[in-house]
Amino acid sequence: YGTPVNLATALGTTISTGVNSQNLNITYASTGNTATSHVGTYAITATVANGTGTASDYTVNLTNGTLTVNPATVNYTIANATQTYGTPVNLATALGTTFNTGINGENLGITYASTGNTATAHKGTYSITGTVASGTGASTDYTVNLTTGTLTVNPAAINYTIANTTQTYGTPVNLATALGTTFNTGINGENLAITYASTGNTATAH
Repeated sequence: YGTPVNLATALGTTISTGVNSQNLNITYASTGNTATSHVGTYAITATVANGTGTASDYTVNLTNGTLTVNPATVNYTIANATQTYGTPVNLATALGTTFNTGINGENLGITYASTGNTATAHKGTYSITGTVASGTGASTDYTVNLTTGTLTVNPAAINYTIANTTQTYGTPVNLATALGTTFNTGINGENLAITYASTGNTATAH
């Protein structure tokens, strides 16, 4: 697809008549022999003309040949993307919804999927796969070899201020009781555990 064949080169320009060692010239035509002919099969017709023999000396019965248009091979590498834990990235926005085939100015549509593209996917790297569909070009005219991209999930940044507390000299406060043992992250309804330490949390701290 996208590359017409030179029928004269592929099939030759003469045919032998089997008479007097003569040949006739032949030219070919096919509706499929264009850059935009879709994948499929097309008849090859021909016109005979004088060669070393005279065409009018022959009644030539021609049987059509077949031109087969095969899919063009396109290699495409899906780009990489990043997201923050808890906030899935819109892969269509980040990576685009089409790619150029390099043939006839056509593009194909593409959609993406990744197991990491969820609010609960943990920090790490995940493959991005793709599914190709027709765009300005027909997907059936192409064999597309996709190379996966990488989705990187980065940690979410959280700012947390530890609360204040008091104690009486000689009586250390239980910081876990006073301040709590967890705090909410604001993401996915999750909390994190927290433990505390203070040089002042002793019976002899002044």
